[in-house]
Amino acid sequence: MGDSINFATVTTTLATVATVALYFVHKRETSKLRDALALQRYRRAHSKPSFEIETLFFPDKRIICWNFLFSKCRDESCGYCHDCEAPLARLVKTLQNAKRSIDLALFEITSEELTQALLDKLKEGVRVRLIIDSEYMMTTGSKLGKISSAGCEFIHDHTHGLFHHKFAIVDSQLVISGSMNWTRQAAIGNYENVLLVKDKNTALDFEKEYAKMWEEITDRLKSANEKLPDQAAEF
Repeated sequence: MGDSINFATVTTTLATVATVALYFVHKRETSKLRDALALQRYRRAHSKPSFEIETLFFPDKRIICWNFLFSKCRDESCGYCHDCEAPLARLVKTLQNAKRSIDLALFEITSEELTQALLDKLKEGVRVRLIIDSEYMMTTGSKLGKISSAGCEFIHDHTHGLFHHKFAIVDSQLVISGSMNWTRQAAIGNYENVLLVKDKNTALDFEKEYAKMWEEITDRLKSANEKLPDQAAEF
């Protein structure tokens, strides 16, 4: 009888200890899970998104100071714009930040500011390539001669349609795309939009299309027995 009572007591005690132990284990694991979820929410709230998009709207309200863009303006009475957040200043800065490559697909290029940014990058050893429309590469004020002489590789689309793209891929990381032709008129006179999209997947999509266009256009030029304009003597 006594042994039965002792056995029952021991059994009850063990069951109680096990229950208490399970309770504390459950409490500890629940606390860990709660902390992990809180950390996850914190990281999500405070971490940078996987992509960033900046929107630029033109025309610029005022003409940007050249020295402000490319060196330093020391003229205290300068009447030009010195706003680093002005649309054209942001666009130039994006090109200036390139470290390895800039791939351009443009209808035309006459902008002095954007051309200078490309020339500076070429001087630094950044690879710059350009696909441009056949007709508008010769337009009045075209800067194709300048950048090709400085080392920009380029081909021109020779079809019956227009090569109407206006985009650039910077360092395989960032895409510049929008309605704006790379001209002075577009920057200071037209209503235009430009998106700066920092996203590797988006950049990869544009790179694939760029490589496809480069191959197709090069093949068409060769099959038409046209000399690839790798030098700017004709300009």
